[in-house]
Amino acid sequence: MILRTQKRVAKLLLVLCLLVLAGCRSDAESSSAADKTRPIASGDDQRSEAENSPVETSQIESVDTSELLEISFDDLKLPIQPDIVFRPFMLTDRVKEMDGRRVHVSGYMLPDDRRKGIKQFVLLRNKECKFGPGGQADHLINVTLNDNVTAAFTDRAIVVKGVLTINPFNGTDGNTWSIYDLAGESVKSRRR
Repeated sequence: MILRTQKRVAKLLLVLCLLVLAGCRSDAESSSAADKTRPIASGDDQRSEAENSPVETSQIESVDTSELLEISFDDLKLPIQPDIVFRPFMLTDRVKEMDGRRVHVSGYMLPDDRRKGIKQFVLLRNKECKFGPGGQADHLINVTLNDNVTAAFTDRAIVVKGVLTINPFNGTDGNTWSIYDLAGESVKSRRR
């Protein structure tokens, strides 16, 4: 019971931090993000493609694939152990390259109480990854979906497109729980 309460408190703290950071960044990034993103269209007609698709309301109309970098969690791997504090010297050249870029990455949603209308979630490298104490900070991404995009929970692999940024988040234990944020433009079920 206490562990469940601690997990909920940690999630709430993460959401609050993400909201504050998103508000601070939105002014600074709005001009550069406007050049890189396209308007979101209603996705009601696209939902029939797959019933179990996590996309609820929208997808990108057209994507300039020359700007979209397809990555995996292997590209985000850093020399960091669980339960330590991130230091900038840990960043690899590959990770520095991806900071501020539009990416396409696959992973799994961290289970939560919400099932629909999800605006923020943690994208895990695999289902065994944990968020918080004992978790590997470079094995997850904090996703905040853009205004017109929501997702429904699924336990299947998903693909998220959006702008990746390096933004270490330290948890209640003082250790780094996550390193990456992603401003999500779309969420889809990954096809096998």
